[in-house]
Amino acid sequence: MSNIQAELASLKQQIEQSKRPARASSCKRKKRRLKKHLRTSNGQLDELKRQLQDEEKQLAVELEATIARIKQAANQQVEHIRQDITALNSQEQQALQQLEQQRLNQPESRQIDVDALQQLEARIKALKKQLDTAKVAGETVNDYRRWEQLHWSGYADMCNAIRERIGPAASNRGTV
Repeated sequence: MSNIQAELASLKQQIEQSKRPARASSCKRKKRRLKKHLRTSNGQLDELKRQLQDEEKQLAVELEATIARIKQAANQQVEHIRQDITALNSQEQQALQQLEQQRLNQPESRQIDVDALQQLEARIKALKKQLDTAKVAGETVNDYRRWEQLHWSGYADMCNAIRERIGPAASNRGTV
């Protein structure tokens, strides 16, 4: 029986050795197919990368063009607004000049002395300035009165207390 088992093991070994070249050949074929498939896949991947880069470049160009259009439109709007502001400022100046002219002409048509009116306006302006100065001075006086009532009123009491404390010593020296 051990002979049979040895022979059986030998046969198994021969069968395995005969299968190895077939397996190796099969593995080599699979390896070649996989390499070919890998090259094809890499080629497709490279083509997709090139397409993606081309699309990216195209989108970048389109983005730059869009940004330029938006900036140009914004600049045109800003310029239009500036022109509108200039026109409005000009209209305002003209309206103010017309109103000033009407103000000056109306008294003449009513036989009012324009020079006297302008002198009175200057006098009113000066009096308003004096009134503002007097208000500021009045606030200063009120601040002083509050200080005097809160702080200065206690000064006399404080002086008397100090005199009482140093009174005997001062009278010894001859000064009070």
